[in-house]
Amino acid sequence: MAKDEKLESPQRDAAQKENLWSSILNDVQNHGNTKLPSCKQILVLGDNESGKTTMVAKLQGVEDPKKGWGLEYAYIDVRDDYRDDNTRLSVWVLDGDAGHNELLKFALNSETFPHTLVVLTVTMTSPWGILDQLRHWASVLADHVDKLKLDVDLRQSRRQYLVKTWQDYIEPGDELDPASPMKRSSRNLGDGDFDGELYDDGPLPEGTLTSNLGTGYCCSGY
Repeated sequence: MAKDEKLESPQRDAAQKENLWSSILNDVQNHGNTKLPSCKQILVLGDNESGKTTMVAKLQGVEDPKKGWGLEYAYIDVRDDYRDDNTRLSVWVLDGDAGHNELLKFALNSETFPHTLVVLTVTMTSPWGILDQLRHWASVLADHVDKLKLDVDLRQSRRQYLVKTWQDYIEPGDELDPASPMKRSSRNLGDGDFDGELYDDGPLPEGTLTSNLGTGYCCSGY
């Protein structure tokens, strides 16, 4: 019996190694089949001469940006070397003149709403006016979103996702420091997919997301 067990042991080890490699290959294959989405887009809002076109050109790698008029459209080539995949990120840039605000409907509508990141740009040449600029364009965005015929459940789920994003945020590097005050959770933010489940990790800090539009936005200074 001992001799038979010695003969079976190498075979058993080989089978286990084969199963392990099969599992790894299947995992790589399943993740490799996940293509980069082509529906994502950025909407850039801000006063004239606040660097909207320049910022987009930098992201494109363009040295000599050409400024458009009204509502500009561009795209940024995005490549994921790990997946050996690439896609195009659409970019819309709205003119700072209030007369062009109606053009927002072509860039941000009920279909593109869940896939849009809004970037608010401000000019650093007059820092005393930064807050007013942000408030103005946040108001323009809010007025436009309120006019969209959005599904109630969709908008609520997007709002809850933004709340969850704030609650789960960890400063880069602080995830390694258990004593960090910014380490709220070990969960990461994922790829942006959210199923609408409500999370209750306590109230947000005072002044945070006082106007939750359900779409992500950030700020850039020039």
